[in-house]
Amino acid sequence: MLSSARGVGRFCLRWPGLVVFAVVIAFSALLSTLVGPQSHAQSQDTNATDIWVDDGGNVEASTSTLTINEGETKSYSVRLTKQPHEGADQDWWVMIVVDGHRRPASHYPDEKNPIVSWSPSIGRTFDKGDWDRWKDISITAHQDDDDDDHTIIFSSELWDHDAYCPPDLHGGGTPLAMVTVHIIDDDGDLPSLSIDDTSVDEGEEAEFVVKLSKVSDETVTVRYATSGGTATEGTDYTRETGSLTFDPGQTQKSVEVQTREDERDEPNEEFSLTLSNPDRAALSRGTGTGTITDDDDPTLSIADATPVVEGGTAQFVVTMSIESTQSVTVTYGTRSGTAVAGQDFETTSETLTFGGINSSLTQTIFVPTIDDLIDEEDGKEFTVTLSSPSGGTIKSGEGTATGTINDNDDAALSIADLVTVGEGTTARFDVTLDPTSDRIVTVAYQTMGVTATEDVDYTGANGTLTFSPGESIETIDVSTTLDEIAESDETFTVTLSSPNGATLSNSSGTGTITDTDVPEISIADAAPVVEGGTAEFTVTLSMQSTREVTVGFQTVDETGAGKATPIADYNKM
Repeated sequence: MLSSARGVGRFCLRWPGLVVFAVVIAFSALLSTLVGPQSHAQSQDTNATDIWVDDGGNVEASTSTLTINEGETKSYSVRLTKQPHEGADQDWWVMIVVDGHRRPASHYPDEKNPIVSWSPSIGRTFDKGDWDRWKDISITAHQDDDDDDHTIIFSSELWDHDAYCPPDLHGGGTPLAMVTVHIIDDDGDLPSLSIDDTSVDEGEEAEFVVKLSKVSDETVTVRYATSGGTATEGTDYTRETGSLTFDPGQTQKSVEVQTREDERDEPNEEFSLTLSNPDRAALSRGTGTGTITDDDDPTLSIADATPVVEGGTAQFVVTMSIESTQSVTVTYGTRSGTAVAGQDFETTSETLTFGGINSSLTQTIFVPTIDDLIDEEDGKEFTVTLSSPSGGTIKSGEGTATGTINDNDDAALSIADLVTVGEGTTARFDVTLDPTSDRIVTVAYQTMGVTATEDVDYTGANGTLTFSPGESIETIDVSTTLDEIAESDETFTVTLSSPNGATLSNSSGTGTITDTDVPEISIADAAPVVEGGTAEFTVTLSMQSTREVTVGFQTVDETGAGKATPIADYNKM
């Protein structure tokens, strides 16, 4: 704060109808009751305020008229129109002048029976840093007992730190930043103004209805301006300022404020429209609340997962349709289809949370699948279903997605390579499926002779083997024939073909039939012959043989009476 001035100084005062004059007085007497600029010796050459005025500097008020009801307080603002000159190293003052008089006591006409009072009492200071900032001067209209309205002129003077007022700024006796203040007596029957609340969906125009309590025979005006609450100016609604005029006889006016449509889910938001500076009326309800109802409801959807090979992880993407400033949750869970939970995939359930600042519109659900040793059909399916949404809804028809599992096990069929049996027994061939399958597998088979003859050495066989789900071994039985023919081992084959549900890794097995027949050789006595004839001995094989049978023979000499003698009786062999 600045102290009271001592010494001498000068000031200027101009008013319509008054003579321009300069007075030199003791400042200690003039400013003994106020705080103001100190007195300094005036610059000898030039001063900053004169230069500033020559360059177009001025003092500006925010309004030219102000209507105040008794008992009410309102304000107007002042500022400089140009930055102070480089030579202005200290504050400048915009001093308050009331009805052509300085009123440092801040009451008019006197403190005991004031019509108005104001604050600050002297005025406002400005410097190079805040020269263009509006600074308020608050005016209060006091209650009195008369029935008269009052009109009081508030104006301004510019003083520099030397208590100098540039004369060119008040040329022609015109006061600076003149504001005409109308004080309305409340002993009369003034109409009152009120504004209603309103509510609209975002994107629509919010209509505020302003009402005059009764018909007036005078023109009534009032200013209005929007201000933000939970709604943001420029984002949720368009700023509106202006004034309403009620012509005599009119009692209702409207102010329309455009709200803005967005694609974001958010709570309902509020802003205000406030009335101010009524003229020829009082304010009974000066602020109306506008509620912007959100019309965006996010929807949630889930997409099918890309097929995976068993043992991999199926990924399901859940998408929220629009941004939300609120928390949005949804629960999900897996369900068996042709793929079985715990066998083909892991049971999974959880809750996803969307919403908030910088929240992603997508999240991924991961479902592990199970690798086994069973040959299965490709394309086993399971589902993931969304449920229990909060803060949003599940999009119709898009709350369930399918996961597809392809098998990585290839079942193969093989037949035993070699089976050896004795003739007359059954040759059993094992056909193996590895790995097992969860579906029915079939394969055809057919016997074929190699050295063995079908229906002579064995009974021909053909047909189809069927493996039920989970089975790994089936058998083929081939009957062999027991005969009385000595023969070599004989072979035949069993061949697999036309597999369904599996591949062939070994398609042919050989059966060997071993012979169990051993022929006996015997020789019969020769019939008696006359000497000189030939004795014939018959050698007999007890059974047929398909292979050559040999046996050695020789004559044996016998001695004694009555015995034949070699050379003499027969030729020795």
